[in-house]
Amino acid sequence: MIIRSESRIVRPFEGLALAEEIFGKTRILVDEKEFEAGSLLLSDSEVRTANLAVRTNTTLKELQQACSNAEVPYKSARYVIFARSRMLRKSSIIYDHPINRSDFNEIFEIDRLQEEKLVFGDQSGYEITAALIVWEPLPKNPLKVSDAGTWLGRSRFRIRPESDLSSFSPLHLDRTARERFGLREGTYSYIDIQDDILTLENLSDGIQVYLDEDVLNLLLQDESDGMAKAVQTQLAVTTINAITQYVANDLKSEGKSLDDLGEEIGASGFIRKLAADMKVDPDDLLDLALKKSNQLVSLIESRFNLANVIERLLKEN
Repeated sequence: MIIRSESRIVRPFEGLALAEEIFGKTRILVDEKEFEAGSLLLSDSEVRTANLAVRTNTTLKELQQACSNAEVPYKSARYVIFARSRMLRKSSIIYDHPINRSDFNEIFEIDRLQEEKLVFGDQSGYEITAALIVWEPLPKNPLKVSDAGTWLGRSRFRIRPESDLSSFSPLHLDRTARERFGLREGTYSYIDIQDDILTLENLSDGIQVYLDEDVLNLLLQDESDGMAKAVQTQLAVTTINAITQYVANDLKSEGKSLDDLGEEIGASGFIRKLAADMKVDPDDLLDLALKKSNQLVSLIESRFNLANVIERLLKEN
């Protein structure tokens, strides 16, 4: 398990010190193990099935004091917990408590079976955020929060699987994007990979995935868990294949081997992780990308068990 702490944001408002202190104490419980806010790499099974809860480590009285310090009336503030899927960007509020109401859950257990399927069913992970927010617009005053939706304090927990190789949230492939990339109408997906991919520590900084805007919009509205998983899996296969081939061709054109890349380079870690998952040598994997691309696709499909995913989707329909 790998954990990275959440960074702090400087904001141009007064009176938020207590709110920031409160949310600095917020913790997430994963199968009763406690973690601070930030990025959590969990095992695949924990991402899919772990019992989740948010420990607020605060009281209603303390939250009310935080509102007073920020000059926000109790009736205009709420403590909310919301979740967002990493790949499909589907969001859902799972706890909503008005600050002027007497009861308050200091520990909130997340019933993932009852919550939005496209959030907690996202195989690439999800983000859980706890926040004290302005629920109703307030009169505008200098250096004071006023707009509805503004947070006084928050904690974010970004959860993804350790074996995650394709956590690239898709953007809409609309007419503007098609024109920019020179794509024809009807193109389903596109992976934009920067030329300097072999120099980046974070691979996702140089890669952007696009999915047809109508397909993505329908998918976000679709309650079918099978459909969501099938599209995610197919997009993951396409993305991983494109990245692997790009890295292989870049290494060949520059006359380099995988060992020439430093351990801190994202492309190196990506290829080695993928090869380990498939139980093949990294150099053999790159050779497949150059000489037998169809066989590479088959290996990637096997890694994601794509046949089983499609079979389940067909049975559901």
